[in-house]
Amino acid sequence: MVAEKKTYTVLNNSTYCEIRHDTELQALVLTYKRSGASEEFRAIHHELLLLMGKVRVNRLLVNTLKLGAVAPEDQRWLGHAMIPSLAKQTPALYLFAAVLVPENIFTKLAVEQVEGISEATGTCTNRHFSSYTEAKNWLRKQLPLS
Repeated sequence: MVAEKKTYTVLNNSTYCEIRHDTELQALVLTYKRSGASEEFRAIHHELLLLMGKVRVNRLLVNTLKLGAVAPEDQRWLGHAMIPSLAKQTPALYLFAAVLVPENIFTKLAVEQVEGISEATGTCTNRHFSSYTEAKNWLRKQLPLS
């Protein structure tokens, strides 16, 4: 049996989510473990912002399969303020974000809302996917910008 090589480092792990740096993908990966209050949602994105500044990658993979509903004001905040701030922490000031979404129509609509807002800022390209493999493959095609 061949051991699988570990290609990531866990940077933050809580009951709410995990953030890791995937060195093979050259991305930060945010995986939600459950739904949370607005304060938790915003706090973890501030943590993600700090980590983006330290790791300096321009790819982000977000797994929202267990996130649940996100309040409309948090969607707007994420799209207008946080995603452009994340992009400013990348080497070329541009972010590629792949989002893994569940079949839940409310989560899909929220993700589409954030995609539209953040892409309008000109600092980010977002795509959402139903499979982890599809999301990773799309991110791999987005060249690291330096």
